[in-house]
Amino acid sequence: MEVLTTIYLQLYVNINWLLTGQGEMFIGGTPESTLTQKEQTLLEDYRESNEQGKAAIEEAASALAATAALTNRKVA
Repeated sequence: MEVLTTIYLQLYVNINWLLTGQGEMFIGGTPESTLTQKEQTLLEDYRESNEQGKAAIEEAASALAATAALTNRKVA
């Protein structure tokens, strides 16, 4: 769940859209052009993944964020 919250807060992506593919991709009309190509690809890959793939992406993102937080001397 933390990963989804981060995606929402950092990228303004509609969590409902991310999980179901329904509704607008962005909250507040944020244009898609604010995402880099890598970010767009990551979101597309997540959306097209099965539940096991989505879980793997979420776990990997959480682990990377925790590592970055420790590197920056923040508590994850």
